[in-house]
Amino acid sequence: MKIIIALLMMSLTGQVKAEDMSLHFAVSDREVRSVTAEQMEQQIQAQQIRLVKDPVFKKDKNFSCFPIAEVLRAGFGPIWQQALKDDDNGESIIVRMTAVDGHTGYLPISKIMQPGGCLVYKDNDTNGPWERTAREMEPSAEPYYFVWTKSEQQKTRFLPRIPQVTLISLVPFKKALGPITPGRNASEQVRRGYELVTDKYDCLGCHRINGHGGKVALDLAHPQNVTSYLPLDLIKKILYDARALRDGRMPTFNISNAEADDIISYLKTQTPPVESATVPNTSE
Repeated sequence: MKIIIALLMMSLTGQVKAEDMSLHFAVSDREVRSVTAEQMEQQIQAQQIRLVKDPVFKKDKNFSCFPIAEVLRAGFGPIWQQALKDDDNGESIIVRMTAVDGHTGYLPISKIMQPGGCLVYKDNDTNGPWERTAREMEPSAEPYYFVWTKSEQQKTRFLPRIPQVTLISLVPFKKALGPITPGRNASEQVRRGYELVTDKYDCLGCHRINGHGGKVALDLAHPQNVTSYLPLDLIKKILYDARALRDGRMPTFNISNAEADDIISYLKTQTPPVESATVPNTSE
Protein backbone atom coordinates (compact mmCIF):
# COMPACT_ATOMS: atom_id res chain seq x y z
CA MET A 1 0.00 0.00 0.00
CA LYS A 2 1.45 3.35 -1.06
CA ILE A 3 1.01 6.93 0.10
CA ILE A 4 -1.20 7.67 -2.90
CA ILE A 5 -3.78 5.18 -1.61
CA ALA A 6 -3.93 6.90 1.76
CA LEU A 7 -4.21 10.20 -0.09
CA LEU A 8 -7.61 9.20 -1.40
CA MET A 9 -8.89 9.10 2.16
CA MET A 10 -8.51 12.87 2.53
CA SER A 11 -10.22 15.70 0.66
CA LEU A 12 -8.31 18.13 -1.53
CA THR A 13 -8.33 21.87 -0.78
CA GLY A 14 -7.38 25.02 -2.67
CA GLN A 15 -3.96 26.50 -3.50
CA VAL A 16 -1.62 28.00 -0.92
CA LYS A 17 -1.94 31.75 -0.50
CA ALA A 18 0.92 33.86 0.86
CA GLU A 19 -1.42 35.82 3.13
CA ASP A 20 -3.10 32.68 4.49
CA MET A 21 -2.24 31.97 8.15
CA SER A 22 -3.17 28.30 7.78
CA LEU A 23 -0.58 25.56 7.55
CA HIS A 24 -0.96 23.51 4.39
CA PHE A 25 -0.04 19.86 3.86
CA ALA A 26 0.64 18.21 0.51
CA VAL A 27 1.83 14.96 -1.03
CA SER A 28 4.28 16.04 -3.73
CA ASP A 29 2.34 18.94 -5.27
CA ARG A 30 -1.19 17.83 -4.30
CA GLU A 31 -2.56 19.56 -1.24
CA VAL A 32 -4.43 17.29 1.13
CA ARG A 33 -5.29 19.45 4.12
CA SER A 34 -4.92 22.85 5.74
CA VAL A 35 -5.24 23.63 9.44
CA THR A 36 -5.02 26.71 11.63
CA ALA A 37 -2.98 27.14 14.80
CA GLU A 38 -6.21 27.14 16.78
CA GLN A 39 -7.17 23.77 15.31
CA MET A 40 -3.75 22.33 16.10
CA GLU A 41 -4.00 23.57 19.70
CA GLN A 42 -7.05 21.32 20.11
CA GLN A 43 -5.08 18.24 18.95
CA ILE A 44 -1.48 18.85 20.08
CA GLN A 45 0.04 19.73 23.44
CA ALA A 46 1.99 22.93 22.82
CA GLN A 47 5.41 23.55 24.36
CA GLN A 48 6.74 26.79 25.86
CA ILE A 49 10.37 27.20 24.75
CA ARG A 50 13.22 29.65 25.16
CA LEU A 51 15.77 29.85 22.34
CA VAL A 52 19.17 31.28 23.22
CA LYS A 53 20.59 33.64 20.59
CA ASP A 54 18.06 32.59 17.98
CA PRO A 55 19.78 32.93 14.56
CA VAL A 56 16.79 34.59 12.89
CA PHE A 57 16.00 37.13 15.60
CA LYS A 58 19.63 37.47 16.80
CA LYS A 59 18.53 37.45 20.44
CA ASP A 60 16.99 35.21 23.08
CA LYS A 61 13.35 34.47 22.27
CA ASN A 62 10.36 32.88 23.99
CA PHE A 63 7.87 30.99 21.85
CA SER A 64 4.99 28.54 21.87
CA CYS A 65 5.48 25.66 19.48
CA PHE A 66 4.14 22.28 18.43
CA PRO A 67 6.52 19.26 18.30
CA ILE A 68 7.04 18.65 14.59
CA ALA A 69 6.36 14.90 14.85
CA GLU A 70 2.90 15.68 16.26
CA VAL A 71 2.29 18.28 13.55
CA LEU A 72 3.04 15.72 10.86
CA ARG A 73 0.77 13.13 12.45
CA ALA A 74 -2.09 15.60 12.85
CA GLY A 75 -1.67 17.19 9.44
CA PHE A 76 -1.22 14.11 7.29
CA GLY A 77 -3.21 11.55 9.28
CA PRO A 78 -2.97 8.05 7.73
CA ILE A 79 -0.70 9.42 5.00
CA TRP A 80 2.03 10.04 7.58
CA GLN A 81 1.83 6.51 8.94
CA GLN A 82 2.16 5.18 5.40
CA ALA A 83 5.12 7.47 4.76
CA LEU A 84 6.90 6.07 7.81
CA LYS A 85 6.30 2.52 6.58
CA ASP A 86 7.50 3.37 3.06
CA ASP A 87 10.61 5.03 4.46
CA ASP A 88 11.36 1.99 6.65
CA ASN A 89 10.99 -0.22 3.57
CA GLY A 90 13.65 1.73 1.69
CA GLU A 91 11.39 4.10 -0.23
CA SER A 92 13.06 7.23 1.13
CA ILE A 93 10.66 10.08 1.84
CA ILE A 94 11.66 13.72 2.18
CA VAL A 95 9.76 16.24 4.30
CA ARG A 96 9.86 19.49 2.33
CA MET A 97 9.02 22.77 4.08
CA THR A 98 8.20 25.76 1.90
CA ALA A 99 8.20 29.36 3.13
CA VAL A 100 6.11 32.25 1.89
CA ASP A 101 9.10 33.69 0.00
CA GLY A 102 10.00 30.41 -1.72
CA HIS A 103 12.73 29.28 0.68
CA THR A 104 12.68 25.48 0.88
CA GLY A 105 13.96 23.05 3.49
CA TYR A 106 14.54 19.37 2.73
CA LEU A 107 14.63 17.03 5.72
CA PRO A 108 14.80 13.23 5.53
CA ILE A 109 12.35 11.53 7.87
CA SER A 110 15.28 10.26 9.95
CA LYS A 111 16.38 13.85 10.64
CA ILE A 112 13.03 15.50 11.22
CA MET A 113 11.91 12.76 13.61
CA GLN A 114 14.80 13.29 16.02
CA PRO A 115 13.58 14.91 19.28
CA GLY A 116 13.81 18.69 19.36
CA GLY A 117 12.16 19.81 16.13
CA CYS A 118 9.30 22.22 16.83
CA LEU A 119 7.00 24.47 14.82
CA VAL A 120 6.57 27.90 16.42
CA TYR A 121 3.15 29.50 16.11
CA LYS A 122 3.22 32.19 18.81
CA ASP A 123 5.71 34.84 19.91
CA ASN A 124 5.43 34.86 23.71
CA ASP A 125 7.51 38.02 24.02
CA THR A 126 4.77 40.10 22.44
CA ASN A 127 1.51 38.15 23.08
CA GLY A 128 0.31 39.58 19.79
CA PRO A 129 1.89 40.28 16.39
CA TRP A 130 5.35 38.75 16.18
CA GLU A 131 8.46 40.80 16.77
CA ARG A 132 10.41 41.69 13.64
CA THR A 133 13.38 39.47 12.83
CA ALA A 134 16.93 40.73 12.47
CA ARG A 135 16.86 40.01 8.74
CA GLU A 136 16.21 43.04 6.54
CA MET A 137 14.98 40.96 3.61
CA GLU A 138 12.90 38.66 5.81
CA PRO A 139 11.36 40.91 8.49
CA SER A 140 8.73 38.41 9.66
CA ALA A 141 8.95 34.77 10.73
CA GLU A 142 5.18 34.25 10.56
CA PRO A 143 2.99 32.31 10.07
CA TYR A 144 5.10 29.38 11.35
CA TYR A 145 8.78 29.08 12.22
CA PHE A 146 10.54 25.70 12.30
CA VAL A 147 13.20 25.53 15.03
CA TRP A 148 15.28 23.11 17.11
CA THR A 149 14.81 23.28 20.88
CA LYS A 150 17.53 21.17 22.49
CA SER A 151 20.58 23.07 23.74
CA GLU A 152 23.05 21.13 21.58
CA GLN A 153 20.84 21.70 18.53
CA GLN A 154 20.68 25.43 19.18
CA LYS A 155 24.47 25.63 19.19
CA THR A 156 24.90 24.25 15.67
CA ARG A 157 24.23 26.15 12.47
CA PHE A 158 23.95 22.93 10.48
CA LEU A 159 20.31 22.18 11.31
CA PRO A 160 17.88 24.22 9.22
CA ARG A 161 15.74 26.89 10.85
CA ILE A 162 12.93 27.85 8.50
CA PRO A 163 10.86 31.01 9.09
CA GLN A 164 7.60 31.82 7.28
CA VAL A 165 6.64 28.16 6.80
CA THR A 166 3.30 27.86 5.04
CA LEU A 167 3.46 24.43 3.37
CA ILE A 168 4.75 21.00 4.41
CA SER A 169 5.00 18.34 1.71
CA LEU A 170 5.91 14.67 1.58
CA VAL A 171 8.00 13.98 -1.49
CA PRO A 172 9.73 10.75 -2.57
CA PHE A 173 13.50 11.19 -2.49
CA LYS A 174 13.71 10.11 -6.14
CA LYS A 175 11.57 13.10 -7.12
CA ALA A 176 12.93 15.66 -4.65
CA LEU A 177 16.68 15.08 -4.94
CA GLY A 178 17.19 11.92 -6.97
CA PRO A 179 17.87 13.68 -10.30
CA ILE A 180 20.76 15.68 -8.79
CA THR A 181 22.26 12.87 -6.70
CA PRO A 182 25.74 11.64 -7.75
CA GLY A 183 25.74 8.43 -9.74
CA ARG A 184 27.28 5.14 -8.66
CA ASN A 185 30.59 5.95 -10.36
CA ALA A 186 30.94 9.40 -8.81
CA SER A 187 34.20 10.19 -7.03
CA GLU A 188 34.42 10.58 -3.26
CA GLN A 189 35.04 14.29 -3.76
CA VAL A 190 31.82 14.67 -5.75
CA ARG A 191 29.90 12.77 -3.07
CA ARG A 192 31.33 15.00 -0.36
CA GLY A 193 30.33 18.07 -2.36
CA TYR A 194 26.79 16.77 -2.73
CA GLU A 195 26.50 16.27 1.05
CA LEU A 196 27.78 19.78 1.68
CA VAL A 197 25.31 21.31 -0.79
CA THR A 198 22.23 19.34 0.23
CA ASP A 199 22.83 18.86 3.95
CA LYS A 200 25.57 20.72 5.87
CA TYR A 201 25.19 24.12 4.17
CA ASP A 202 21.60 23.66 2.97
CA CYS A 203 22.29 25.40 -0.35
CA LEU A 204 19.02 24.10 -1.78
CA GLY A 205 17.08 26.11 0.78
CA CYS A 206 17.52 29.09 -1.54
CA HIS A 207 19.19 27.83 -4.72
CA ARG A 208 18.04 25.30 -7.28
CA ILE A 209 20.07 22.79 -9.25
CA ASN A 210 18.38 21.98 -12.55
CA GLY A 211 15.05 23.03 -11.06
CA HIS A 212 15.36 21.14 -7.76
CA GLY A 213 15.49 23.29 -4.62
CA GLY A 214 14.33 26.68 -3.39
CA LYS A 215 13.06 29.62 -5.37
CA VAL A 216 14.88 32.47 -3.67
CA ALA A 217 18.21 32.50 -5.52
CA LEU A 218 19.54 31.53 -8.93
CA ASP A 219 19.71 28.03 -10.36
CA LEU A 220 23.34 26.87 -10.09
CA ALA A 221 23.18 24.61 -13.15
CA HIS A 222 20.51 25.96 -15.52
CA PRO A 223 20.49 27.37 -18.15
CA GLN A 224 24.27 27.30 -17.66
CA ASN A 225 26.34 25.79 -14.90
CA VAL A 226 27.73 28.48 -12.60
CA THR A 227 31.20 26.95 -12.91
CA SER A 228 31.17 27.69 -16.64
CA TYR A 229 30.79 31.46 -16.37
CA LEU A 230 32.33 32.42 -13.02
CA PRO A 231 36.04 32.04 -12.23
CA LEU A 232 36.55 29.27 -9.69
CA ASP A 233 38.46 31.60 -7.35
CA LEU A 234 35.45 33.93 -7.32
CA ILE A 235 33.10 31.03 -6.53
CA LYS A 236 35.32 30.15 -3.59
CA LYS A 237 35.19 33.74 -2.32
CA ILE A 238 31.39 33.71 -2.59
CA LEU A 239 31.20 30.43 -0.70
CA TYR A 240 33.48 31.76 2.03
CA ASP A 241 31.85 35.17 2.55
CA ALA A 242 29.39 36.35 -0.09
CA ARG A 243 28.55 39.48 1.92
CA ALA A 244 32.10 40.73 1.58
CA LEU A 245 31.44 40.99 -2.16
CA ARG A 246 27.81 42.12 -2.37
CA ASP A 247 24.69 42.76 -0.34
CA GLY A 248 22.22 39.91 -0.22
CA ARG A 249 20.73 37.08 1.81
CA MET A 250 23.51 34.54 1.38
CA PRO A 251 25.07 33.90 4.81
CA THR A 252 28.77 33.90 5.61
CA PHE A 253 29.85 30.25 5.74
CA ASN A 254 33.63 30.56 6.33
CA ILE A 255 34.05 27.19 4.66
CA SER A 256 37.44 25.60 4.19
CA ASN A 257 39.25 25.58 0.86
CA ALA A 258 38.87 21.79 0.74
CA GLU A 259 35.09 22.04 1.18
CA ALA A 260 34.92 24.68 -1.56
CA ASP A 261 36.81 22.33 -3.89
CA ASP A 262 34.37 19.53 -3.04
CA ILE A 263 31.34 21.74 -3.77
CA ILE A 264 32.79 22.92 -7.08
CA SER A 265 33.62 19.34 -8.04
CA TYR A 266 30.00 18.34 -7.43
CA LEU A 267 28.54 21.35 -9.24
CA LYS A 268 30.63 20.60 -12.33
CA THR A 269 28.80 17.27 -12.67
CA GLN A 270 25.40 18.95 -12.83
CA THR A 271 24.98 19.70 -16.51
CA PRO A 272 21.75 21.29 -17.73
CA PRO A 273 19.26 18.80 -19.20
CA VAL A 274 19.41 18.50 -22.96
CA GLU A 275 16.40 20.15 -24.54
CA SER A 276 14.54 18.11 -27.11
CA ALA A 277 15.51 19.33 -30.55
CA THR A 278 12.67 20.36 -32.82
CA VAL A 279 13.14 19.05 -36.33
CA PRO A 280 11.70 21.49 -38.84
CA ASN A 281 9.10 20.07 -41.17
CA THR A 282 10.34 20.76 -44.67
CA SER A 283 7.67 18.75 -46.44
CA GLU A 284 5.05 20.67 -48.34
